Amino acid sequence: MLNNSEWEEIKIDLISLYNKKNNSSSEEIENQLLKLLVNNNKIEKLDEKLPAIQIKYILSDREIEVIKKLIDGRTNLEISESLAISISTVKKHIYNIFNKTGVSSRTQLLNLVYNIQLD
Repeated sequence: MLNNSEWEEIKIDLISLYNKKNNSSSEEIENQLLKLLVNNNKIEKLDEKLPAIQIKYILSDREIEVIKKLIDGRTNLEISESLAISISTVKKHIYNIFNKTGVSSRTQLLNLVYNIQLD
């Protein structure tokens, strides 16, 4: 599996390439990349991995719900609508998730989910 810096390099290259052909935002491009990664690498035992992540990083139930939506490649607006919370609340949850897990992007978060070791 790729490490975080390798994921970031790939993401930056893909965003740069995609921007040359399209005027999509970085968030839209990153969400498309996440969808591609999820579709190509189907997370096995996701139902087992998320509780392990929740315990290891002391995440709330709502933060886990947000992570599930992020894994599905949802935008902040889509998460807001599906969970019936404001976009600023979604952003706050994502900020808290990133701080607790030590990641700085959605791609790194997905990588963390893929790589967590179950006991």
